[in-house]
Amino acid sequence: MGPRCVAPEDFGMRKVLILLPLVLALVGFAPARAQADSIPIVGDQITLTYGSSHVGSGGEFRVIGPGSAYDFETFCVETGEYFTPGNQYYIGGISGVTVNGGLTLTNPVAYLYAQFRVNPGAIGYSDPYAGDLQNAIWRLMAGNTSPLGDPNDFVGQAVAAVAGGWANNGLVAVLNLYGSYSAASGYGNPAQDQLTLTRAVPDGGATLMLLGGALMGLGALRRKSGA
Repeated sequence: MGPRCVAPEDFGMRKVLILLPLVLALVGFAPARAQADSIPIVGDQITLTYGSSHVGSGGEFRVIGPGSAYDFETFCVETGEYFTPGNQYYIGGISGVTVNGGLTLTNPVAYLYAQFRVNPGAIGYSDPYAGDLQNAIWRLMAGNTSPLGDPNDFVGQAVAAVAGGWANNGLVAVLNLYGSYSAASGYGNPAQDQLTLTRAVPDGGATLMLLGGALMGLGALRRKSGA
């Protein structure tokens, strides 16, 4: 049996949901994954559930902060830890390593997640490739850079980007999640760790590009009607 993020009893509970807005399909742009201005902090109690798409027991998953202060999609990083979708978990740490096994967050994994959140189209990502991206993250977390054979070659893209000089520099981190907390004993019952951004990142001007294109089109129509 391969890696999984979701507890065995929850496997296969949700069908993949694919929703691609028509206007974005027409312009060939994959939108940035929505994120609120707030960023997770240690001590937050979050809800962890299914994201807009997932395959099997892997991501995408969705992190909802207290009072919906933030709401973003993510992927798991451990192969031997689980969580139950819809449950609440405590952020016991935001670090560069996993709780289970002490796996170090690698630059290639950070690259893939940063692109997923900021401009997924840059790596050819859309919801049907959620399983491929999850498998690439698992593989790269284990230090394995051999290709997966997926259409977008996520592993190869990430390795090439890092070889070309891309570095994480603290942008992407690991949410160390726990199922319980008490003042007396601290955090307990480790759960499946997830990826997060540590600061808000502009979408690289992609939104402005879309708005600019729309305004240009309206301007052209206005000039035509006034001719």
